[in-house]
Amino acid sequence: MVFYLILCMKWTLFLFRIAILTNACFLVTVVLRWINIAMIPATFMSTLVIAGWVLAPLVNSALFFLTIVMPKPRPPVLSKPYPLIYIFFLLIELLFINKIL
Repeated sequence: MVFYLILCMKWTLFLFRIAILTNACFLVTVVLRWINIAMIPATFMSTLVIAGWVLAPLVNSALFFLTIVMPKPRPPVLSKPYPLIYIFFLLIELLFINKIL
């Protein structure tokens, strides 16, 4: 049981770091909507779009799911304020993807 908790904590910390990167990519793509992107290389833009618009909702929903399923004690990245951040980013991303915002 202890080994399982340690393994889960390492994976949640890894997912948390990936979530930070993908959410940052999402924010960059949102800002780039109002900027002329003709000078930005296509490979860089495609990486930003895939990380920000495809991976970010998946990682945020996975972390939110882990906050519900994870047994106690939970790692700090699944404590009280962080699931609200995952839900906030997930809702904003889904609203942008569905072109509501």
